[in-house]
Parts: sequence; C-alpha cells; structure tokens
Amino acid sequence: MSIISFTWKGVYSMDAFNVNISYDKQDIIDALIDVFGMGYTSMIINRFNNIYLVPYVNYNGAHSYYRFLMSSKSRMMSIKFLKIIGIDVDKYNVTSFADDFPKELEELCEGLLGGSWIFEKIMQDTPAGCKSFSDKYNQGYTNDYILEHKIKFINAVKKDDIETVTEENYDEFVDTLEYKRIEALALYYCGIYEGLVIQMNEYLETIKEYETYYRSENERKRKLYNDYRLVLFKVLEDSLRGKIKEAIDKEDAIGRKACALISNSIEYKSSIEYFSTEDENKLNNPDTSDFDKEWILRYRMSFLQSMGVDLDPFKDDYYEVIKRDGVKDFIPYSVFADEVTRLRKYYLEEVNEKFIKESDSYNKAMSYFGKCEANERSVYETLKSTKVCVNSGHDNNNVFRPIIYFTIRDWQCGCMDYVLIHEIIHAIECVSYDGYNYSCGFESQMVDPPLSELEHSEEKRKYERFNEVIVDLLAKEVVDLLHKRKVYIIDDELRTLSDFGKFNTSKILKDLVRPFYQQYRDLIIEARMSGKMFLLTHYVGEDNFEELNSVVDYVDLLVEKGLRSKLENNEVDDPLVIDYYLQLEKVKRIYQDMADTYNREMRPRGRGKSKKKNAQL
Repeated sequence: MSIISFTWKGVYSMDAFNVNISYDKQDIIDALIDVFGMGYTSMIINRFNNIYLVPYVNYNGAHSYYRFLMSSKSRMMSIKFLKIIGIDVDKYNVTSFADDFPKELEELCEGLLGGSWIFEKIMQDTPAGCKSFSDKYNQGYTNDYILEHKIKFINAVKKDDIETVTEENYDEFVDTLEYKRIEALALYYCGIYEGLVIQMNEYLETIKEYETYYRSENERKRKLYNDYRLVLFKVLEDSLRGKIKEAIDKEDAIGRKACALISNSIEYKSSIEYFSTEDENKLNNPDTSDFDKEWILRYRMSFLQSMGVDLDPFKDDYYEVIKRDGVKDFIPYSVFADEVTRLRKYYLEEVNEKFIKESDSYNKAMSYFGKCEANERSVYETLKSTKVCVNSGHDNNNVFRPIIYFTIRDWQCGCMDYVLIHEIIHAIECVSYDGYNYSCGFESQMVDPPLSELEHSEEKRKYERFNEVIVDLLAKEVVDLLHKRKVYIIDDELRTLSDFGKFNTSKILKDLVRPFYQQYRDLIIEARMSGKMFLLTHYVGEDNFEELNSVVDYVDLLVEKGLRSKLENNEVDDPLVIDYYLQLEKVKRIYQDMADTYNREMRPRGRGKSKKKNAQL
C-alpha cells in the first residue's frame, strides 16, 4: 500500500500520516536537551542518531485513524456551520477538534444539526436537526423520530419569549407564524449544511486509503479464517460418530457442515467447546458464578439446537432438555470438545502468522533486519501484538542499537506525538553493559534472560510501572515544550488532544510519583542516562526506593480494579478507596525517609543541607 512509504535518516518513519520526522529531528533533540539538561547534549545527540526506527501499519490502527480523522473533521465542519449562520463560537474556547465539545456547544450542535458527528459519512443522510424539516432526508424514518428532531431544532432557534415547544403543544405551534419562520430557516440551514457536506466528502476522499487498506486487510483475514475453518472441519470430520455425524451429514454443503460443528469462525470459541473438561469442571465447582454457569449452559443448548433439537437456548432449562428422548446422544465427549479447542487454537495461530507474514508491513519491517529465525520471530510477535515498544539489536557492524517499533493504535489517536516521544526517551535511556545486555531507565534488559524470567514474561516486570510513570512525566515535558514552540510531529495542533498526559499510566499513578520526580529530578535523570542506579538510590535510600516501587505496583493494581471511578464517585467507604488512602500515608512516610537519607548523605560532601523542600503529596 502507498500509505507505507517513509523516510528518516534513511530509515522509515510515519510519512503515512503526513509526517516527516527528519524535518523535526533537530527540534526533537533541542527539546530533549532542554528537558534533560545541557550536560547531556552530546549523549542525547549520539543516542538519538543511533535509534533504529521500524514503523509499521496494522489494519485496525489504520481504521481507527481514519475514524479519528473523520470525527475530528466533522467537529471542525460543525464549528464552520455555526460560524456561517452567525453564532459566536469563540466563547467555547475550542482549541482542538480531537477533543469532545463542551456540553453546551454539543447541545447546540445537537439541536441545529443532530450532533457534532453529523458530517461523518454514515450520519450525513439522517433527518436530524435542520434536516428534519426536509422531505429529502425523511424517507424511511418514523414520524416520532422526525418529530423529536424538529422539536429540538425549534427550541434551539426560537425567540426567547416563546414557550418551550413539546410534543403536547407542537400541533398548536405549527399553526403560528413563528413556525413558518423556523421552517424556512431550517431549509436555509440545510443548504449551508449540504455545501459543507460536499467539502467534507472531498476531504474524506483524501484519506480514504486508510479505510481502503483496512477493508482490504480485513477481507484477507476473513478469508483466511474461513479457509482454515474448513481445514479444521476436515480434520475433525473423520472423528465424528453417532447422532452428531448423522446431523452434520444432513447438510449438503461443506460450509454448512462446518458451521454446524464449529460455528462460522475459528477466531472464537465454538458452542461444542462448552462441553470441554474445563467447562464441565466449572459447572461442578460451587465457586463458579451463576452467570458463568448460565453462559456455559446456553452455549451447550445452542449446539444441541444446531444438531436439530427443538429448543429455545434463552428460555429452556438445559437439564430438562437433556432428559428428552435421544437428546443425550447429541452430547459430545469432553475429550472430543477438548480436541476441538486444541486444534482450533493451533489453526488460529497459523492464520495469524500467515496473515502477518504475507502483509506489506511485515515485509517492510523485515527489510531492516538480517533474515534469520530469531529476527522473523521478533518482528512477527511485535506486529501480532501491535506493540509500540523499544527492543535492542545490532547493525551490520555489530553496534548495539535501540529499536523503536511504532504503529498507530486506537487509543493513541490524538496523542501520537506523546507516544512517539515516550518511545524516543526509552531509546535514549538505553545503556549497553557489554554490547548485548542493557539498562533502560530503572530496568535491566537481558538479551537471553534466565528461564525463570521467561516463564513469567506475561507478568509485569519488577520496575515496569515505576519506569513507565517516569518516562510519561518526562515525555509530557518534552511534548509540551515542542507544542509550545508550534512543533507538531504527527498530527497538527487541531488534531491533538488537549490533555494527552492521562494516557499510558493513570493520572493517579502520576500524581503519586510526581513529588519524587520533582524532588529528585536531576538525580533520576543522571542515574537513568548513565545506567547507574546507585547514583539515585544512594541518596534516597535503596530500601526507600524499593518500597516506593512496591507501592506504585500496588496502586497500579488498585487502578486496574476500578479505583478511579470509586474516587470520582467519592465512595470513601469502598475497600479500594480505603486501601488507596492507606498507601498514600505509606508514601508520605517513604518520602520523609528519602528526604532524611538525602540530607544525611549530602552533608559529608560539603554541600550542606539540601535547600529543596521535602516531597509533598
């Protein structure tokens, strides 16, 4: 696809999204130096130039980006509409169309247009706002729907001295001169709207390659799923016995035969798999929730229904159904259901690997590396998980280089500068010990980790969350500085979220760590850039540092369990909230212990007592 054509230092970058990082290279370096300090100038320049950037496109990310561009443009066109009809929109202080509108502005758009999203392709022909008065848009919609939007429009534009129009007084209002005025105004607004729709659709033509790419790749994946579903059925078909075989043999087409046994996709668990040993154990386990048990039984009945048993999976009782004559003959053995699961997952992995390795993105990414099994596996696993991350590698001269894998994902639309700078900071903090093993901030990374670490690779690493928070705080400083200087790397100012600092790690974690970051900022940077953690832990206390890391991990777990919503709703008696405030008290004590250690360690060096204030939460 043409959207994957990139250039940065001879390495590829995200030109797909109208980005030319080579143009912004010096600005990025300058901002990094300003944040980290002049003393790191040569280190930052050298490490930045040593970065190996490997961008790739994932099809869901391309779709998300298309949707993001469309929704941002729709809000922009909504503002343009309001300005044309004479409404002062400056008072709403809209600085970015990536942000949702303020409530009052959204309600205004809702009344006049049907919402700020009305210019999106799928919404353009709906009879909302002013369009509810035009017969052109009312075909196929109920009178109630049209009436609802007419009333909203009327109340949005009526004179202040006129009573609010409702369904009860609408018929009476229709006979007034004011209604005739509003009707004419609505049709006039429709003309303005239609002119803007033309502009919107011209814009959509300029970005349609993202949606085209998504649809093409999605279709390619669906075909692979279907092909391998038939392969799976063929493998299982010889094992079929009894009533199940008879029921499936009644179907005359292989596609319907496969659907009866393994549903219409190998991507998801099929109904026959709910007869597995695992699910049977769940049904017999008193600790299994009623919801989970009901879910298993409902899918079992769906399978029996596909075998021709007359039942309603949403109303009938499973245990009563299987008492009927001949029904138990359709129940598969658990070992057979287990085998269906095993084989389905095996072929699913084959589908995923084939889908990725036959993609332009994979071939482009592999072009940066020597062809070997290890490189193929590394690139495949990264693209499979759509990771944005920093790995390590070596160039043709066997020189250690940090590798940034970068792609667009759903949640990062509107904050892609932040995501990119975050990864660049990770990369410039990479310090190799021996040309292979290296540190990255608070973490030590090993090319060949011990088996014990590999076994827990899916778990969070010891310093992972603490490390991420620090990088997020640094990245926010760098990006704020770039944007203050009007340097936008990927998206322009009007498509950048005004509050992008809440991403990756939660605001709760950032607020927890920020006092530590502010108090010992210089030491933190020195330790991370040198790869010598003792330059920090000596002055704050190694035990204190480890204890703070443990609290960060624990609070992160509380956040995963729903702490944020509990705090927002002021649920002070909730166990999560109580636990959180206990952790805050613990952190205050840790910060005091750090301050005591810092002041004690600084005095022997003739620097006197620290002039810095103690860290405060």
